[in-house]
Amino acid sequence: MKKDGYSINKTEMGKRIREARKKARLTQENLGDACNVSDVAISRYENGQVTPRLITLVAIASATQTPIEWFFDMPINQNNMDEYNAALHKIHDLCLSLSLADLEYVITFLDRISNH
Repeated sequence: MKKDGYSINKTEMGKRIREARKKARLTQENLGDACNVSDVAISRYENGQVTPRLITLVAIASATQTPIEWFFDMPINQNNMDEYNAALHKIHDLCLSLSLADLEYVITFLDRISNH
C-alpha cells in the first residue's frame, strides 16, 4: 500500500522488526516484555502475519533504538533524526504513565491523524 510517498508492507516490516531485534540482541520474549506484548505477537509481526499497532511499533523502535521510519521503508533525513528520536522517546515515556483508557484515546487519535 502506498500513501504519501512511503509504503507499508507487512512482510518487509516484519523482516525489519526481526533485524532490529537481533541487532539489539533481544529475544522475541525480551522484546515482547519491553513492548507489553507476547513473544507470539512478536513472532507474528516478524513473519508478516500481523502489523503491530502504532503504539507497539513505537515501543519496538524504542526498545531496539531504531528510527521508526526504518520500519516503514521511509527515507531517513539525518538532519532531523535526533529531534525525531527525542520526540518518539517523549511520546513513549508519556504513554507509559497513562491509564489504559487514556492510552486507548491516544491510539485512536494517532490512528485518525495518520490516515489523513
